[in-house]
Amino acid sequence: EWVSDCWIPHYKGAPRDGSARTEGDCAIRVIRGGSWYYFSRQSRSSSRAKNAAAVKSYWLSFRVVRELD
Repeated sequence: EWVSDCWIPHYKGAPRDGSARTEGDCAIRVIRGGSWYYFSRQSRSSSRAKNAAAVKSYWLSFRVVRELD
């Protein structure tokens, strides 16, 4: 699924509070997790890849989140 993070190839300086990483190449975005359609190593939540932010595909999704006070 798509996440809000801009692509940086490493974790150095990444936020520790779970907030999105908004510096870096924001034309390229982070994709996390995987699909039943792909290899098992890509189905882990720790799986991390990149793709152009404008890409549309049947295998990419996003998660709607609402914070509760």
